[in-house]
Amino acid sequence: MKHEPGIFDERDNEAGAASLAHARADVAAGRVHDQAITGEWLAARRGGVQTTTISYSSSLLA
Repeated sequence: MKHEPGIFDERDNEAGAASLAHARADVAAGRVHDQAITGEWLAARRGGVQTTTISYSSSLLA
C-alpha cells in the first residue's frame, strides 16, 4: 500500500518565510510581551495554575 502524504508531511516554504518575516516585523516594532507577563496571563486563564516555563526562540531576533 502506497503511503499518501498527510497535510503536515509537506512543507509550504513560502508560507513559512512569510510567517517568519511577520514575526520579525512584530519584534522590530515592539509588538511583543515579556515571557513572564505571558506566563501570568496564561496561568490566569488556567485558574491560576502555572505549568512549566517554555523558553521562546531567539531565532526571531536574528
